[in-house]
Amino acid sequence: MPDAANPYASPMSEDAPDGAEPEYMLGGRLAGRGQRLVAVILDGIVLNVVMLPLYYYFSFGYFQPPPENPEDINPFNPWSIYLAMGPVQLVLSFVAPLAAYLLVNGYLLHANGQTVGKKALGIKIVRKDGSKAEFSRLIFHRYLLLWIIGLIPFVGALFGLLDPLMIFRKTRYCLHDDIADTVVVEA
Repeated sequence: MPDAANPYASPMSEDAPDGAEPEYMLGGRLAGRGQRLVAVILDGIVLNVVMLPLYYYFSFGYFQPPPENPEDINPFNPWSIYLAMGPVQLVLSFVAPLAAYLLVNGYLLHANGQTVGKKALGIKIVRKDGSKAEFSRLIFHRYLLLWIIGLIPFVGALFGLLDPLMIFRKTRYCLHDDIADTVVVEA
């Protein structure tokens, strides 16, 4: 019921009295925003330690001869690096980091619905109905689809900004949670 004194106040929901956020889903207690943020930061650190050397090696190292014309690589256009690569280097520069991601997080995602960061923070990914999130759902709906959308100029950047900001809804779902029909709960 809106506040009679403020006609611009948003309406209150029946399932969240007094504007309170839901604390529990069928899969358990919802993970806090801070927990999810720290888990993502830890995942980023771990994955960068593993992926950056691989990415460099397959993109610019052994397989990549120096460009014939160094002016072809524009420091203000990140896509110019890819345009200067050969087809094998281009494929390896994308496949190697994905393989590293699966190497680091694959078992944990399959077994518990967790990444390294989520395991460290004691949270996990489940379906919204509380059941275990299948590995294929996590990889294809939650991660790979978002990665592909992120490659689209402008749309990817907008999506990359919108996705994490949606955690500030009462449900604490990010856009990728809605797409994959998942939720992050305490383990």
